[in-house]
Amino acid sequence: MSLRSDSESTLHQTINELREMLCRVENHVEYLQEEHRATHKKDLADMERYSRRIAILEEEVDCRGAMIDVLSEEIDELREDKEGLEEKIGELTNLDVESQDNPRD
Repeated sequence: MSLRSDSESTLHQTINELREMLCRVENHVEYLQEEHRATHKKDLADMERYSRRIAILEEEVDCRGAMIDVLSEEIDELREDKEGLEEKIGELTNLDVESQDNPRD
């Protein structure tokens, strides 16, 4: 009977050790789940912040693109004005040269 009693005692000891191990594993799983939830919550907040920042930057890019378009149009207009003025200066210079070559006395 002693052998059976030792065997049962060993079995009970093993069962208790397994229960303790299971308890530790369950606690660790719970801890990891809490860590996962906290990390997930932080990641969602970060993603939302990054999304807002990206939207702001996209708006800024659009605004600067519009400014570049306006400036490009103004540059084109100024070039046209410059060409027109150069043409008028050339005409006036030619008229002045012609009037000096052909004085009306």
